[in-house]
Amino acid sequence: MNFFDKKLREAALERAAALPSLLEGEREPKWTIRMRPSGRYALCKDGEFWESTGLETEPEALSFLENWKLQCAALRDGTVDVRRSSATAIIEHRIKMVHKKKLRSAGVIESTLKALVPFVEGRQLRHLNDEWLDEAEEGMCESYSRTYFTNAIYFFRTAIRGWCRACSSAAILPFEAPSREAGRKIVLHKGQRDRVTRWSGGTEDYDAKTGKWTPIEEGLSPNEENCRQVTYRKMHLGLTFGSRPGVYECLGWEPNEVGGHIDLEAGIFHRVPLGASTASNKLSPSVPIPPQALAEYARWREADGTSPWVFRNLDGSPMHQRRQQEIFSESMEALGIPGMTGHILRHTAITMMIEMGETAAAISAVCGISIGVLHRVYDHSDNRAVQKLALGAMDRMMR
Repeated sequence: MNFFDKKLREAALERAAALPSLLEGEREPKWTIRMRPSGRYALCKDGEFWESTGLETEPEALSFLENWKLQCAALRDGTVDVRRSSATAIIEHRIKMVHKKKLRSAGVIESTLKALVPFVEGRQLRHLNDEWLDEAEEGMCESYSRTYFTNAIYFFRTAIRGWCRACSSAAILPFEAPSREAGRKIVLHKGQRDRVTRWSGGTEDYDAKTGKWTPIEEGLSPNEENCRQVTYRKMHLGLTFGSRPGVYECLGWEPNEVGGHIDLEAGIFHRVPLGASTASNKLSPSVPIPPQALAEYARWREADGTSPWVFRNLDGSPMHQRRQQEIFSESMEALGIPGMTGHILRHTAITMMIEMGETAAAISAVCGISIGVLHRVYDHSDNRAVQKLALGAMDRMMR
């Protein structure tokens, strides 16, 4: 067989592979149209009624039939126009995938995307232009913060990329990503930390307007005690390790399958379940616990008795990340520290480490932040850490 005969045979085999299987009896259905007693044409599959076209003239019905055949052929061949994909289907696909991949943030992604669903219902991807984005922002911000809306849109854009990959299509993003609000500027200073510590560990109320403390004579209710405990623990862990707030959901005193744990015996804070993998942009390293913090956490453990969770609801169940954030934000607002979030605690910890002259590698290893982000977002350099090494020589210059 010469070269040309070989190529002709290969082409014939490729055409044969695209045909329906003869042995298995696979074949394409025969689609036709037929006039119904109602005066409207119906679509028939292999001679049997399939669906009414709603059309009354033969030319229109024939045009419908040809377009239907083309759509069926495109479906068989996997030819998909992602621009005509349902926006709700894209969201449902993303939610399914994050749970399938067992992403730690799956719950947050699901709830945030579901909040966006009312603004995409009945729309296809091609309908979601910048005008739609403005309408969605206006509508969603009536019930949620702009930060929450922005997160929803970024999650949605990720969902669109994943959908396009699943459809073997290039990514189509018909709307621009909204700008994120300026962040990483607020830090929790020492006076505020002392205020939180006094409030959370005592039975006093604080008046943010006057700065006065008032004893609560009747004592605290179980709910108030729990809220103060959550606020203090969240602040202490956040400032010590600079973790992302999501790691505190299902944080336990013993190893578990759904969250990290504090190992008091070994003196290690595990942010995620043992053996769990994390995304490259969401580093969650296990970290040795400093001696003073270890003693503090031992007191927490003793106070918790048999409870396995560091953050828990009144019924003993692990507290969801969103509820932790609600309690923390409301408590900080009452203490005259508005706008405080778990991410700001992380930013505070990173900022303090930078000001103390810690190297980028050390901060990265403790807080789970990439060195690239430290340089890009925090404008961090190791100059101060290196300069410390020269202090002795600098002193000797004048001896």
